[in-house]
Amino acid sequence: MKKIIMRCVAVLGLLFCTGALAFGQSADQSNLGKVLVLYYSYSENANTEKVAEIIRGLTDADIVKVEPAASFPEMEYRQFTQWAKEQQRQGIYPSIRDLNVDIASYDFIFVGTPVWWGLPSLPITTLLRQTDFEGKPLAAFSTAQGGPGSAVSDIEKQAKNALIRSGVNFNNVAGDRQISEKVATWVRSLQK
Repeated sequence: MKKIIMRCVAVLGLLFCTGALAFGQSADQSNLGKVLVLYYSYSENANTEKVAEIIRGLTDADIVKVEPAASFPEMEYRQFTQWAKEQQRQGIYPSIRDLNVDIASYDFIFVGTPVWWGLPSLPITTLLRQTDFEGKPLAAFSTAQGGPGSAVSDIEKQAKNALIRSGVNFNNVAGDRQISEKVATWVRSLQK
């Protein structure tokens, strides 16, 4: 009986190490340090939120949803996208709620957004305009149903005092069965 228990423990240990290595972590949990994920998602469990949650799972990150201080107008989604496009065109960006985080206490920051008319969402643009990233490494990600536009490069250009790392767009997240693997591959590339 003792031999069976020891074999089970050995197999479980091997599986743990193999799983950790598959996600770019060693058994001693070497990673990006203390990680923060800042993201905006138009609705709960939408694409950007799914990617943010995958990153959290891979890095043991703190995660904060960037939210407008006042709710956006309630309207049908197509009308909302037209409204958002007009806001972008006019340069009207919403105030956002306090994030209640100290950027200085993190070693690495991810910023994620859905792509709105080729650009970062309105709340993420506000975040970028009012946040000093204090020399922290930052990697941007976006999610899109269509083309990625310039959302990732716009985040990279607007992130004040950030040390920019390679960003990425994830297209059609909802229909991508391998999205977890794609996010893990990207996160692993940032650990080098």
